[in-house]
Amino acid sequence: MTIDIESLTGRGAVTSRRVYTRRDASLYAQSIGFGSDPLDELELDFVSDRPTFKSVPTMASIFADVILELTHACQLQHPELALHGEQKLEIFSPLPDMAELEIQGSIAAVYDRGPQRGAEIHMAAEARLQGESALLYRATYVTIARGDGGFGGDEPDRSVDNKRIPARAPDKVWEFPISRNQALLYSLNGDPNPIHTQPRIAKRAGFEKPIMHGLGTYGMACRAVLMTYCDGDPSVMKSFDVRFSAPVIPGDTLLVDMWRLDDGVAFQGRIPDRDVVVLKNGFSRIDK
Repeated sequence: MTIDIESLTGRGAVTSRRVYTRRDASLYAQSIGFGSDPLDELELDFVSDRPTFKSVPTMASIFADVILELTHACQLQHPELALHGEQKLEIFSPLPDMAELEIQGSIAAVYDRGPQRGAEIHMAAEARLQGESALLYRATYVTIARGDGGFGGDEPDRSVDNKRIPARAPDKVWEFPISRNQALLYSLNGDPNPIHTQPRIAKRAGFEKPIMHGLGTYGMACRAVLMTYCDGDPSVMKSFDVRFSAPVIPGDTLLVDMWRLDDGVAFQGRIPDRDVVVLKNGFSRIDK
């Protein structure tokens, strides 16, 4: 059975309800490196229970129950070959320090990359505060289903890829040594995938050792941009998009290269010791 575009595109998932507290928001922030320096007052706002507490914008990416449901609905022929290809976030209002969310999921688009390259599935999660009509955020998850291409659909448009990265040295570089237990800590946010925590299962999947969650690396890049160009103020960050190009291994040192543009910050993530770029086409729109 091949992917049925007509039955999937625009398919709605049952709205999920998600409640989170300051403790959850603090755990998320710590799992992507906030609080590494316990004397940094700006970062303490994201991890310490005090009146100036703030939530990290990319925490929205972990509220993904509807995305898991939609992925199951796709009935992929080879789900074990599926990868998280891109993550996008549109931010309409800052995440509160604690909240009850209503989240509606849908499949926005399905593209055919060809028999050898797989399908590309775009799934969106739109969140509102309980009882309110205004959107809080829209998170888009792009899955590359490597074993499910060749069904005759349209190809994705790649004409705008990497247009944001200037042809000059980065304006700022953020260095983040990733601890060897970082994936174990990040998994406490609710990601059960054992390739991040179980060495034997990671090896079966083709990795020498457990790898860092892509969304964990995504959050680390948000920390770099938020603290470098937003002065730790989430209210000025309006979007955060990236493509995942290679896995990060706990114990790596991540460098986030950043370029200030008129409307935001372009960025990429790389691991210099392995000479690999792990995050591509990064862009965050900043209203400042």
